[in-house]
Amino acid sequence: MQNTSWKTYDLKGDAKGKPVRVQARVANPFQMKGQWIKANLHCHLAGIDHGRPDWTATAPGVYHALGYGTIAGMDHDRLVPVDTDLPVLIVPGAELSPGHLLALGVDRIPPVDRTAERFQATLTHIRQIREVGGMAVLAHPFNSNWTLDEIKAMVDAGLEGFEVCNTASWLKGATDRSDQLWHALHEQGIYLAATGADDAHGPDDVEDPRMAYRRGWTGILVDDFTVEAVMAALRAGRSYASEGPVVEGIQLSDSGVLEVATSTVTACHVRSGGGNCGGITLFPAEHKQVGNRFTLDLARMGYRFKESMTIVLEDEHGRYAWISPIRIETTLTDDTVG
Repeated sequence: MQNTSWKTYDLKGDAKGKPVRVQARVANPFQMKGQWIKANLHCHLAGIDHGRPDWTATAPGVYHALGYGTIAGMDHDRLVPVDTDLPVLIVPGAELSPGHLLALGVDRIPPVDRTAERFQATLTHIRQIREVGGMAVLAHPFNSNWTLDEIKAMVDAGLEGFEVCNTASWLKGATDRSDQLWHALHEQGIYLAATGADDAHGPDDVEDPRMAYRRGWTGILVDDFTVEAVMAALRAGRSYASEGPVVEGIQLSDSGVLEVATSTVTACHVRSGGGNCGGITLFPAEHKQVGNRFTLDLARMGYRFKESMTIVLEDEHGRYAWISPIRIETTLTDDTVG
C-alpha cells in the first residue's frame, strides 16, 4: 500500500480511567471525497469451463445487474478482451499459473512456465507484473496453502494486494477466508490492500444460489470512474473485501473521533496491529441488535492501538467485511494534575 498523508492529534483523554495525553499520527486512506464502487477483480470471463463462449459478451450485463461498477476481464494465463456499452469498467488482468496470482491493470502477461516450481515462478511473475506497471494480488492464499514466510518473500518481490475472501473456495471445503494470514502480516508491519471476489468461472457459478448467499467482492473508494483511478485507489489501500457488509464512510474528525458508516451490521471489530494492544469491538448503540453507525474516540481508546487499526464488520448472517488498514502511531504520557 502506498503512503497516505498523516494527520497529527494531541488529545487529553484517559486510559482505563487514568488521565493521559494521547498524541497520535493517523494515515486514513479513506479521508477523501469520492465514490464507492463495487468490484469483482477475480472473475473468469472466457466461459469455456461452462461451454458458454458467449459469456465474455454477456458477463458485464449480468454483473451490472448485480450492482457492480468494475470487473476484471481475465481467465487463467490470458487476458480476455471485453467490449461493453454498459457503465462497467473492465480492468484488464489474468490469473497466472502455477501460483494463482492475479495480474491487474496489465496490457500483456509474462510467459507462463507450468513446469516451474510454484513459489519461484510466483516470485518471478510478481516482479514481471511490477515491471510492466501492473498490480500483483495473491488469490485465495489460504486455499493455495501459502505460508506466512512465503507471502513475506512475495511482498519483498512487489506483491501489493491480498484476496481476503473468495467464494469459489468457500464452495470447495470452506477455504475461502485468508483473514488470519492477512492479520498476521500486519503484526510484521506488512499492509496489503484487501480484496474479495467470487472467482466465478461462468454463468452457472454466478447464478448459483449458494454463491449469491455469500458472494465475495471488493469495495473501492475512487476519485474518478476510470481504470486508472481504480488502480490508484487499490494501491492507496482505499478498499475492502466483503461477503455482504457495505462500507459507506470511514472518517476521522479533528477531535480524534473515528466514525464508521455501514450497512446494517451486528458488530464493528477494530483490531490492533504491531502488538497485542487489545483492539476493541464496537456494538450498536443503546444495546440494539444491529446498527449502521459506530464511533471510536482516540482520546479514550487510542492507547489500545499500535501501528495499525484494521476494521472488520460482521452482519447477522455471519458474513464479514475486512477493511484495508489505517496506519496509526500513538504516544501516551501521564496527564495527572497535582
